[in-house]
Amino acid sequence: MKEYLSVGEMSSLFNLNKQTLQYYDKEKIFCPEYRNPDNNYRRYRFDQVYGLALICYLRKIGFSIAQIKNYLCLHNSEAAIRELKKHSHLLQSQYQQVLSMDHVLQRKLNYVEHKMQTMVLEQAQIRSYPRRKYIPLGKESKLYTNEVFYFYPTIAFVSWDTEREKRTLSFGAYLAPDDTIPVKFVDNIGNIESQRFLCACFKGPYDDVIAFSDELRRRHPDLPLSRNSVHFNVIDQFIETNSQEYITEIQIPILD
Repeated sequence: MKEYLSVGEMSSLFNLNKQTLQYYDKEKIFCPEYRNPDNNYRRYRFDQVYGLALICYLRKIGFSIAQIKNYLCLHNSEAAIRELKKHSHLLQSQYQQVLSMDHVLQRKLNYVEHKMQTMVLEQAQIRSYPRRKYIPLGKESKLYTNEVFYFYPTIAFVSWDTEREKRTLSFGAYLAPDDTIPVKFVDNIGNIESQRFLCACFKGPYDDVIAFSDELRRRHPDLPLSRNSVHFNVIDQFIETNSQEYITEIQIPILD
């Protein structure tokens, strides 16, 4: 067995690059036992492999360099166990956060894939929907600072203001029937009431959606269609960078 290992031999033993060992040396967490003062040639004592194995282990479980420095200063096993337990709790918390983010992603994917499988672009259909829930998000100026906007499919509510003879626009985050309502929004849930709707999917930028909804009304003069409409974002800026490829489902209430 060799008594000393070169930087290259030590790096090969742990599948690390030499720059990593140089960094550990610079940070004073793993320094070579021998250093030639003339050419700075460094060598490690073989039994230093145990120290490097510890550092590699701590890195694999997510310790930062600062945390490793603190850990190496611990003087007994009880302190080490406390520190590892503390880090274990942190990892569990991070794991739950990752699961939560994945749930958000799966919700988005399930919604989009379901809509893509069932829709026919610009072909209008009459559909009946039960009451549906959503989280109100307000006007567009407040939309992008609300984290819920990023977690749920977006709905745009286009309403006709009779007094001012103009349309108003507000937004919501759609809650699928199996979605759990976040506790902080329980007292602020909106409802799209049970009704029949004339529905069609439009492909193109948001600026053209209202014009298409007006075109739908002209195509169906036999239906008592509301001047209001609900627009569900299917393919949006989170999936498609080209606004010409956006897909919006337009739902116009039928006034029975």
